[in-house]
Amino acid sequence: MAVLRSTAVLLALLLSTCRSADPADPVPSCPDQTEATDCCCFEELAEGLATYCMPEPPCGTVSGECVDKGGVDCNVDESEVDDIECMLAALQANPSGSFKLGMESASAPFDWSYQILLFGDGAGTVFWVDYLADFSDFSHRYGGVKRFEIASLGLAACASLPADDPDARFDCLRAAFVDGDPVEVCIDPFVQ
Repeated sequence: MAVLRSTAVLLALLLSTCRSADPADPVPSCPDQTEATDCCCFEELAEGLATYCMPEPPCGTVSGECVDKGGVDCNVDESEVDDIECMLAALQANPSGSFKLGMESASAPFDWSYQILLFGDGAGTVFWVDYLADFSDFSHRYGGVKRFEIASLGLAACASLPADDPDARFDCLRAAFVDGDPVEVCIDPFVQ
């Protein structure tokens, strides 16, 4: 339930349109808002992180529970083996698409929620956004927005892990980004 609540808040921010209600308050404008191809697709706001470009998701959301707030030591729901398989295959195919992984606390379901959002540009790079809603102190921690070359992430190694071990595949996918070197940092990490 905590994941759903924090997901709703995050999606409300991420599904912002590219037009401001106040014409005097311009927002970044990207040429094609159905594809995430540039840093102009993301903006740090007082309310959180806005995403102006929303490509279609080719796969379902991967969800589960983690021991650590940073998405470490996670158990992916067994029913989502196909979704993580789809995600790994699609990412390696250089998609234009969005992907979502949502994790919550294994020990206290209403303690925190950790989200990972990926936006493929269709040209060999992908944007990584991670977000932690900590309900114990009502803070929101954004890991910033980073752009990675898909070829440099080594996702084939994650895909080669046994399909019936979605936990290992999730850990590998997350580590590819956390340990990888971005080619561009669009927004630095911040806390609200």
